[in-house]
Amino acid sequence: MHRLFPLLPLLLAGCGEPAPLPMAATAESSREALSAALDGWKAGKKPADLIAARPPLTFVDDDVNADAALVEYAVEGEGKPRGTGYAYTVALTLRGKDGKTRTKKTTYIVATNPNLAVIKDDRQ
Repeated sequence: MHRLFPLLPLLLAGCGEPAPLPMAATAESSREALSAALDGWKAGKKPADLIAARPPLTFVDDDVNADAALVEYAVEGEGKPRGTGYAYTVALTLRGKDGKTRTKKTTYIVATNPNLAVIKDDRQ
């Protein structure tokens, strides 16, 4: 039994909380990716256009898929760390297929490593 005491630290080394995942973005890189996605949408680009760009950017938003046009946007405040990326609240002015304009707030989660990704967070 006494022979196991020197091994005790090694046996306990695997116990405890798992290490947190590293951040997949910086505040600066995530803000740039968010702006690239929203500026592209405002210019009439589709998600397929953004993924074909260099560097490729994955952009997921149901309003884009519904063919809503982005008239204007305003990022509210700084990004907040969420998971391995950053969360941004954005005020959007959209024009639907019917020509009507509406304003809404939404949150995007942004990561830039290993790939650029801007994903609408519907968990509000």
